[in-house]
Amino acid sequence: MPERAAIRAEAARLRALFEGAGALPVETSVLQPAEVLLDLYGEDIRARAYVTSDALRGEQMLRPDFTVPVVQMHMEHGAEPARYTYSGEVFRRQEEDAARANEYTQVGFEIFERAAPEAADAEVFSMFFDILRPLGLRAATGDIGILMAAVEGLRTTERRKAALRRHIWRPRRFRALMERYSGRAVVPEARATLLAATDPMAGVEPMIGLRGPDEIAGRITALREDAAAGPISASEVQLLDAILAVRETSDNALERLRVQHDAALFLPAAVTGSHVGPRHCHTSGRTLDISFRAWVAAQRHMGFEMDPRELDARETDVLKQVTQWWKDNRGWMRTADILRLDSADPAVIAEQQQATDGMRFVVFAGKAATSAQISPRPLRLTALDPQARYRITLANRDEAVALSRGDAALKARDLVLSGQYLMNHGVTLPWSFPERMWVIEGTRL
Repeated sequence: MPERAAIRAEAARLRALFEGAGALPVETSVLQPAEVLLDLYGEDIRARAYVTSDALRGEQMLRPDFTVPVVQMHMEHGAEPARYTYSGEVFRRQEEDAARANEYTQVGFEIFERAAPEAADAEVFSMFFDILRPLGLRAATGDIGILMAAVEGLRTTERRKAALRRHIWRPRRFRALMERYSGRAVVPEARATLLAATDPMAGVEPMIGLRGPDEIAGRITALREDAAAGPISASEVQLLDAILAVRETSDNALERLRVQHDAALFLPAAVTGSHVGPRHCHTSGRTLDISFRAWVAAQRHMGFEMDPRELDARETDVLKQVTQWWKDNRGWMRTADILRLDSADPAVIAEQQQATDGMRFVVFAGKAATSAQISPRPLRLTALDPQARYRITLANRDEAVALSRGDAALKARDLVLSGQYLMNHGVTLPWSFPERMWVIEGTRL
């Protein structure tokens, strides 16, 4: 058993690192009440967990992970801020891949800190990054909140949304549900027969199992209601597929610009994280200016995913200015409508964020590539009051280059224009190189 001994030694080493970071070591029972896990994960967990029955305690499961019991322990006895570490065996049934272990050691580090969740996430990620780097592994993270918000925005029943949220962390099951709810999956013959029957419960005696007739009838009713509901639209399925397909580092601002533009159809800025990455993108080989990276991040919930020590004096000043601009405007932007603009220049990806009271807006116009034409084309805005007048300002006017193609008045001064003019004719942006962002602020007079 030398391999098992080596695994335990490594688990002890990792646990000692977490204890050194202030984590309290905790233990949980190997046998866990099945009811809690079934409520959280649904009946599908039976296919992946080892289930047994106890005459006094009812159904029990061999611990499939530590997360649920640790969270329960914290809710019952803990106080925030708190941090815990644990290690031990967990058990997962493997019915499709015999090469995967059904019993293995799990080591964890959990921080509970609602007052500063971003700092807690950064600390955990940084620690795991340092642990994995010597092993030639790369730590990766994502924001499940983005996908949760996308599910919440679907035009479908609450029951379907609840099912999708419950399985959002299981890609195969989540995709299978999307196939079913969009009408792309074939209805199993047994289910079709069940739903077509006038009395599905007739002739099923004797009943064997833990579920009673009322529970079974309730499930059949739910299946019938789901079958009667219309399918999720193809466009919504495509948008979810696009979100699930994102595999990108935050430093790739060009790709991020496109992703944000497409996801703006149903994702508000408040739930879309966007981080300023390092100067050099290791996935694409691009070196993008700090201004472009920072303004792309400022379109959503701004954050940082970089080593600030790499910044020179100019980059530091730019990042401070953009960050302060985001802090000054995030209050109204959090609830603003995100309106995708149709640009006459395919190289420009633009959107307009408009306050709910219509008194202010901001336009982000990112130039993702070289334009086919020489002179900039006007960018028409939307959803303004045609009779109202608006003062528009180029927020990052100091970034304008000396080169010009035509007269771009906005480059030199603020303008006062009618809503009708801004929507019908549009505003001409100053000429710029690719990989640049113009930010236009508008205030209703």
